[in-house]
Amino acid sequence: MSDLRRRTWLVWVISIYWGVAALAGVYGTTRVLNAPDSMVGPSAEYIHQLRIPDYVMSFAGNLIGGLAAFALFRLKRVAWPMAIIIFAMGPILDFYRWLTKPAFSAYFQQMGYLALTTGLLVNGIILLYVWRLKRRGELSA
Repeated sequence: MSDLRRRTWLVWVISIYWGVAALAGVYGTTRVLNAPDSMVGPSAEYIHQLRIPDYVMSFAGNLIGGLAAFALFRLKRVAWPMAIIIFAMGPILDFYRWLTKPAFSAYFQQMGYLALTTGLLVNGIILLYVWRLKRRGELSA
């Protein structure tokens, strides 16, 4: 029971956030794989350009997010590099898609730069918090 008391409320919130995001990502990717024609507008054009490597990257990112949620909840040291990967993954994948998928530009305009900025801000704050846990020695092997 003492292990549960070590977790701050932020560890709970971040772990749940990462876990839900990973599950939502798997659901969304699976939905697109099962019914790609159900999308409309710029989303439909972009989704028709997706190939197997795109889906593999999506599932890999969701796996990393799920493992990061579990690692942070268990206060494991591996949560720190996973937080860095999660922080870097969004902009890197957006840049990759922008270069390789012509329809991504219209899709990106639909969701806007605000979504990217918000994601960077939220994940940046989470990254700083996980770094603080690491620095204080609260993450163990």
